[in-house]
Parts: sequence; structure tokens; C-alpha cells
Amino acid sequence: MDLSTNSKLPTEIVWHIIDEVALLDHIDLRTLKACSQTCKDFLHQSQRYIFRSIRFGPNRNVGKIESLHRTITSTPALSNYIRIFQISDNSKDNAILFDPLLPDLLSKLQCITTLELALFGFHHSQGGTLSTWIGFSSSLQEAVIKTLVSPSLEFFQIDGIKELPQIVAECITFIPVVRLRMITFQV
Repeated sequence: MDLSTNSKLPTEIVWHIIDEVALLDHIDLRTLKACSQTCKDFLHQSQRYIFRSIRFGPNRNVGKIESLHRTITSTPALSNYIRIFQISDNSKDNAILFDPLLPDLLSKLQCITTLELALFGFHHSQGGTLSTWIGFSSSLQEAVIKTLVSPSLEFFQIDGIKELPQIVAECITFIPVVRLRMITFQV
């Protein structure tokens, strides 16, 4: 892939083309990735949309955390494009929470505006229990709290976690929009 050539189009036109591709009914990642490989002028604007929203779920995260972590570690500037970070795990064991790279990945995201943690589903609806905060690794707890006090965070949603510590309650008071569902706090 040779990105040494620049487009002959004005930068504003290039950005408009990428914006139009990204603002279709849904973001077409394949097209955006192709645009990012066209020339240098297309690269950064394409990456802005490719990395804007990161979602992890029980069926879509195999290797994805490791891949994103490797990408962000090798090219830290890409973390600035990530605005939305969502974890939705309705598996019985919430395996995604135990990925050893997740805390470090979350701590690298300095510009996120939205953090969503939804950790209930199948096992809860089948009479199981909610995930517990103390079941998170200490490094994941620290990374979540660090994110909650980030000045860029504008929206926080948490579903299906019990025994949240008082510090979480204190941190979320400064976030403009907070949605809590099926959670409990430690007393």
C-alpha cells in the first residue's frame, strides 16, 4: 500500500467525500477502510470515522480487544478518534471483563465522550445474578473510575452491576447524562 501520493482535490472536498461516505444510513467500514488506503489525504478523515465508535459484545470481541490494543499502542494518535466505547456482554461469565488488555485499552482512551457498560442479559433473565463490581479486576476498576472523571465524558450508561462503590456515585455526579439500570450501590 503506497500512500505517498496526495490527492489532487482540495482538502475540503476530500473531507466532504469521506463525511458523505460515513454519514450514510450506517457507517460502511469496508468503504472507509478502502478510502483510508487511497492516499494520504484520505487517511486521517477516514480513520476519524473508522475509530469513532468501538463496540465489544459477547459474539464480536474474539481477538478484537487485542487487535485494537495493538493498534492504539503502535499508533497512539488513533485513540483520539475514539468517542464512543461500549461493552455489552450478556454471556454467563461476562468473559470480556476478564480480558487482561481491557483495563490498559480503556485507560488509553483520553477523548471518549460516551462510555456504556451493559453486563447482564441471558444469565440475568434466566434467574442468575448481576455482575458485581468486586468481580472486576482492580486494574479495570481503576480504568473505569479514571474514565468517569475524564473531562471529555458526556454520557455514561451502566446496566446490570451490583455493589458499585461510593466513589462511582461521586464521579458520575459530574457527567451531564447518566443512565443507571439494574444496579446497586454499596452501603
